[in-house]
Amino acid sequence: MIALLLVACFSQGNAQKVIDPELRTLFTPVKTGMHHHISVIKGASNEAELALGAAFYVYKTFISSQDMPSCIFSPSCSQYAVDAFQQKGLITGWLATFDRLSRCHGLANPAHYILSPDKKLFYDPVH
Repeated sequence: MIALLLVACFSQGNAQKVIDPELRTLFTPVKTGMHHHISVIKGASNEAELALGAAFYVYKTFISSQDMPSCIFSPSCSQYAVDAFQQKGLITGWLATFDRLSRCHGLANPAHYILSPDKKLFYDPVH
């Protein structure tokens, strides 16, 4: 019985060595062109930026990644919010984010935005 168990273990080890090169390609990360969300946390200069950056990271990693892409803009609304806070400050960043979220719906007028042909999304960066 023990001999059969040892033979079974060694035969699986040899088979695993043969299969491993083929399986390695299944687990290689795919480059999606998305922003590096952790950089928001690394670039924080105070506790408030760290807290907002951590909230953004948790949202993008665990919540937004589970949904189908629904934002009609590039960059996405969450990335736009981070950019708005970084470029415009707290109050103006909140206003710019609210404005952007109020415009992100399927009835947006295409004449007001530039269509990005490669992403098939409306290009609307922070100004």
